Amino acid sequence: MPPILGTNTFVDWVKDRFFSQKRHKEVPESKLLAPDREKIKQLVCKSYHVKENNLLKSKRGTFNEPRNVTIYLARRLRGDGLDEI
Repeated sequence: MPPILGTNTFVDWVKDRFFSQKRHKEVPESKLLAPDREKIKQLVCKSYHVKENNLLKSKRGTFNEPRNVTIYLARRLRGDGLDEI
């Protein structure tokens, strides 16, 4: 069974409202309140006005800030490792 029952709208509301208050590194289940990777990607793309495929590109010697922000947020908020990202 999913940890939170209800519609997607309700689940998103619960995650948005309680994630920042309940995140704790010693409670693994608190990661369930973290935003999805897809939501992080969408918000970064919207904020930087780039397409999602630009987040997947890495060119040596070129700084890709939207990509770096996405990786940072996934690691910081979700606790994902680089292999998962």
